[in-house]
Amino acid sequence: MFNKVKNSVLIVLSLSLMIPFTAFAGVIDDFQAGEYNLGREGTPMPYTVTYTENSTFDHIIGGQRDVSFYKTSGSTTQPYLNQNPTGWGGITGISSYNSAFSCSGQWTQTYGATQDLNADLSQDNGTALLLEIVGGDMGGPNPRPVPFTFTLTSGSGTATASTTIEVIENQIYTIPFTLFAGVDMTDVDQITFMMEQDSAINDAIDFGVGFFGTDSSQTVATEESSFGSLKALYR
Repeated sequence: MFNKVKNSVLIVLSLSLMIPFTAFAGVIDDFQAGEYNLGREGTPMPYTVTYTENSTFDHIIGGQRDVSFYKTSGSTTQPYLNQNPTGWGGITGISSYNSAFSCSGQWTQTYGATQDLNADLSQDNGTALLLEIVGGDMGGPNPRPVPFTFTLTSGSGTATASTTIEVIENQIYTIPFTLFAGVDMTDVDQITFMMEQDSAINDAIDFGVGFFGTDSSQTVATEESSFGSLKALYR
């Protein structure tokens, strides 16, 4: 069970443009940097809260994560989204989604929102995205699958592809690059995942994401050039 810490302050940060230098192929986000607590307040619904976090590249690819939390139904404090780099239960770095009954919401996390990543995800034999789910209660005798949609973009938006998986238990999910037809995996500019909860389908779910990355283990160079910086302005 997650520690549902109360927090009535929602912070929206505007951050300056970052130029990436290098990113780790294995790590898109290890959730060990930054902290947010979104969705605790904000009635009447629906409403949207956003958060941007800058960090070192070894924790967040490109050095920046952009979070959007769209709450469509629930009580004044449910559902909510929490990122705690100190972790819980001996696990360091958890981003958790928590809800009561009759709650619906949408959690989107984007990398490369303001600056093309220019990341070679295929370097060192990278073949797939990895998503680690920890502490979930969406299985059991009354399974409540949680859809996660992954979207990859290359060519500054000229090529985009999405695929959706159903998350149902604690494990590492593998999403092969072959599911993203047309996207150049040697030059990925933006990465997004979107989780959706609909109270009619997957009511009262709690789970955490411990790692989001690739099956590669080596560093990936991100392009730092005047062209790379310039094309991001005209996406």
